[in-house]
Amino acid sequence: MLNKVLNEFTHIVAVRTTGNVFCYDAIKELNIKTKNWKELLTDEPFTKEDLITIQVISCFEHMMFSFVDCMVVVLSGMNFMM
Repeated sequence: MLNKVLNEFTHIVAVRTTGNVFCYDAIKELNIKTKNWKELLTDEPFTKEDLITIQVISCFEHMMFSFVDCMVVVLSGMNFMM
């Protein structure tokens, strides 16, 4: 809809009534702000409660801490010779 590539940094949502997946920016710009509660591909009506969050950008910070924690565990198990 907005010609954006979905990746690990994209806020991704699905519409429960149709199962179609969109970036949240598309839903926000084309549905929420315009108060047009019709699905973008099928024109089927839906409500804000029908939006299912699949991926949230703010979780990236949590993933980075998890990655760092894993690296600490891996490195702490290694024997380094100096």
